This record gives sequence, C-alpha cells and structure tokens, in this order.
Amino acid sequence: MITVKEVLSKKTFHYLQQHTSQDDLTQLVTGVNRVESITLKHLIQRNELVVTTGEAMINPISECLSLLKYMKKVGAAALVINTGPYIKKVPEEVKLYAEEVGCIVIEMPWRIRIADMTKKIFEELVKRTKRQSEEIVFIEKLISKKITNEEIPVEIINDLGEDFLFEGVVVIVKQTNKREMEINVFHERLRELFHQKYNKFISGIVGQMVVFVINRSSRVSETMNFTKFGKELYAYFDKKKITIAIGKGESYPNITEVYKSYDEALQVITVVQNQDEKWLFKYKDLGVYQFLFALKDSPILPQFCKEMLAGVWEYDRCNNQKYYSFLRVFLEENGHANAISKRLFIHRNTVSYRVQRIEKILDRSLTNNLDKTSLSLAILIDDLFLHNRADD
Repeated sequence: MITVKEVLSKKTFHYLQQHTSQDDLTQLVTGVNRVESITLKHLIQRNELVVTTGEAMINPISECLSLLKYMKKVGAAALVINTGPYIKKVPEEVKLYAEEVGCIVIEMPWRIRIADMTKKIFEELVKRTKRQSEEIVFIEKLISKKITNEEIPVEIINDLGEDFLFEGVVVIVKQTNKREMEINVFHERLRELFHQKYNKFISGIVGQMVVFVINRSSRVSETMNFTKFGKELYAYFDKKKITIAIGKGESYPNITEVYKSYDEALQVITVVQNQDEKWLFKYKDLGVYQFLFALKDSPILPQFCKEMLAGVWEYDRCNNQKYYSFLRVFLEENGHANAISKRLFIHRNTVSYRVQRIEKILDRSLTNNLDKTSLSLAILIDDLFLHNRADD
C-alpha cells in the first residue's frame, strides 16, 4: 500500500494539487473509485481515492459535500475533483467542509485522463506491495538467523546503505491497548515519523508488531536522541488515544548479528508491557532486567521466585486474601505506611497488621534490606516469566 503523501510527492502525479491543509497525509491508498453520482456513494470503500468530474451531478457543491461526509464515515483516502466543464474549480464550500471534518481534497486538471491516473496508481501499488513483501521476507529471515551476507538482496542494501553492515539496529513498536489502530495504518504512520529521523531503514509487520531495521548512521541529525524520539512517539499516539510500547536493541556491525538487536528490543517491549516502564526505550537501560533475561531459560529463576513467594500465593488462594497485592505496594512504596494507606485506602493500623501477617507467612523481615531486595527481585521474575498473579 501507499499513502496519500507518497502519491502527492511523486513526480508521476505532479499535476495533483492538494486543496486542504492537513499535515497528516498518511492515509492509505488501496485503489481508485470513480463516482459521478451521489446515488453511487455506497460503493465507496475504505482507503480508496474517490474521483469525480461532476458529470452526472445536478448540484455539484451539495453532492460533493455529501460525498465527503460518506467518505469520512467509511474511511476513504481522499476526494479527487477532476476540474473542467462540469466543476470548473474546487468550490470553497467543499474546501471548508473538508477542513472541518478532516478530509483531503485534491484537484486534478481536465487534461489528465482518469484512466491514466488510475493506471499509474495501480502500478505504484503493485510496485510498493512487491517491495513490502521483499522487506518483510528479509526481516523474518534476519530475526530467525537464516541469512548470510551473501544472501542480502541488492535492493535491501540500496535501501539501507553500505554502512548498514556496520551499524544495524532494530526498533520494535507495538500497540498495547484494546482500541487499536488498524495495523497497516499504524505501520504507515510510524514509517512517516521514522522518515523524519532516519534516511535509511526498512520495516515490516511481524505479528502485531512493527519492526524497523535501521542504519543507525543514517540519522538525519547527529544530535538525534532516541529517548527524545521515543517520547515524541508516545505523545503522538497518546493524542490519538493509542498506547504503545517501544523497544530498541543495540547496534551490531554485521548483518548476521542483527537478530541480537531484535531479541534485545523484544526484551524491552516485555518489560514495558509488564512493568509499565514507559520511560524505558533502550536495551542498554534495562539494568537488572538484562541479568534476568540472560537467565530466563534457567531453572534458577522459577525456583528462587517460588521459594520467596509461594507462601503468600498459597495463603491468598486458601483464604481468599490479597496479601501478594499488598506486598507489591509495600515494596513499591518502600514501606512508607502513609503512602501505602493512601494508595490502598486502608488505615495505618491495617498496614501494620498486614506487614506482620506477611512476615509470619513468609518467615521474612520486611525491615531487612536483603529480604526486601530478594522479594522485589522475585516479583520482577514473576511478572516477566511466571505470571503467577495469585491475587488477581
């Protein structure tokens, strides 16, 4: 698929003129639909360019307004008015209404045949679809460690630049809330944002994630800070009520090692989702989590976790209590009774009582730094790998 912005920026479509002021032109284009009468509006599909000359319209202004209203409802890409004998210029009323509802209006001169424009759009769609398929195949081979230097397609090398072999890095972005943006739209929005920061990258959809393989040396600015960029991404999607998780791996000097960057980015995504650590973007900032992931396949972690927490899990299960939940809050608030009582809406005396009960259940002291550190570590292990939410 291609976007409205890509269509407008190509020399092939230099004759197309945008008549609305939207900055966000990442609306996908999947086809072209010629609609000459409002009675045919029900044939309009999502992401289509709707083209009209006004030939069969009795009242072109009124019917164009109705078209825009329906296009907004179904998510069509843009209205292209082929100005000429039937609609001499794009009406001001149409421009104003399009601005109001957030639709894109484009003018195409009469000398351009709709059939020619449609043919060129479909040629671009075929070319882009083929290119996207090549990118996703390459990314899947890359992260599954099934590629060698000799197998890198020339087109991929051209996209990433010669320096890719020396500074390849993976960035993963994933939607995490129930109200999700359609994945292809999400991908194109991200590509547009990444283009503002990097000149050389490829991207693809893997499951429900968008994976970028970036030539880190192609940063638009040498002073570009990824943490700042990550915050910009969060802010952009937050305005659209979309919550995301971002993970960036380390850079590697050889294509055959870039799968490591993918694994690292996945680890960041896991931590962000489980711990709500939205300030965290980069693998190098994972701290103790790096140690935990290095041991994730070892029996040591579940064994340690159960030794520390099994008592409170079992007590909650048998007595329908939520002491494990209380223990989490206690450790997060560093044992401060006032903060705990306010957060859980309980009396300070109840805080003291529950602390004593947990100490008895676990045979640990919640004033001992080593015990508190061990319990905090056990809860991290549970969140990342075991998901033993006995209190949920």
